Amino acid sequence: YQWNSDLKRKRIRTETTSGSLSSAAKFQAVLATASMSELELGEYLRKNAITRQDLDTWRAACERANDQKEVADAGYRSQLASERAHVRSLERELNRKEKALAEAAALLVLTKKAEAIWREHGEG
Repeated sequence: YQWNSDLKRKRIRTETTSGSLSSAAKFQAVLATASMSELELGEYLRKNAITRQDLDTWRAACERANDQKEVADAGYRSQLASERAHVRSLERELNRKEKALAEAAALLVLTKKAEAIWREHGEG
């Protein structure tokens, strides 16, 4: 495969190589080559200026495509659990502060009543 070694040595990429192909075009290349024999595959790769390594990389990416969803779901579940824990801690803190505020309000009311009672006894 002289063309392949030349391509690697010079690192020259044509317009149809992996750097400029869209994701859909890469997927189409994987689909088109899935049932090809080695001879047909070699011809296809030369015709489209695609290296076997690129095609193998694309095939592996296609095979892992659905795995990414599971990883994303696990990450989402983990983030959701941490958010729920954060909400619970905020709710506990809010309850504690509401109780402290209610206690302070009750003490204020009792203090005002006590002052009113002492004034009445002091005047009388």
